[in-house]
Amino acid sequence: MTGLRPVGPGIWAADGPVVIGAMGFVFPTRMALLRGPGGGLWLWPPVPPETGLVAAIRALGPVEALLSPSSLHHMALSDWRALCPGARLAAPPGLAPRRPDLRIDIPLAEGSDAVPGCDIRRVRSRLADEIVLHHRASRTVLVADLIQQIPPDTYRGWRALVARADRMTAPAPRMPRKFALAVPREARRALRGTIVDWAPRRLLLAHGPVHETGAAALLDRALR
Repeated sequence: MTGLRPVGPGIWAADGPVVIGAMGFVFPTRMALLRGPGGGLWLWPPVPPETGLVAAIRALGPVEALLSPSSLHHMALSDWRALCPGARLAAPPGLAPRRPDLRIDIPLAEGSDAVPGCDIRRVRSRLADEIVLHHRASRTVLVADLIQQIPPDTYRGWRALVARADRMTAPAPRMPRKFALAVPREARRALRGTIVDWAPRRLLLAHGPVHETGAAALLDRALR
């Protein structure tokens, strides 16, 4: 893991470990920290709590909430709840069937003001229930799984061929084909319209880099 680094006003990023998914595919991971109006931190989405990362986060302030942006991002939630028993869990409703053992304190729904300082767009698909966030102070859009940009040298052999065909390793952020097929076209069009209204500057991907500029154009192309 790498340490915390500032992305913009009230937002930090940290790279997590590489995780192994279905059929042996590996995914680089990234988390973000958002500063709430009361000074508490929201962790999006929590990566495993490595000792150095936990210390760096605690130096910034108390953890107010754990934010699971997708029903697929839940592996580290139990560990963080044990470390931060007072932290609330914010998640889309789609997480509940996958993790009935986790109590969702803040259900995330489209248009809600549940995440301080952020705009919310909920995207439902046959693969996952995901919340796309726009952190207003830094003009940063945060995307968990719907858009990815994994380095091409991450995979070898047949996995490299599948990843390229799926657009996981495209040279620019793209929506993988499996998500493009699972998300209705109307939902993609609505998300594009919302992003135009947000007029973001930065793009932070859980599975890809942080783009410091040009987020609106990158997202528009990724969702077409």
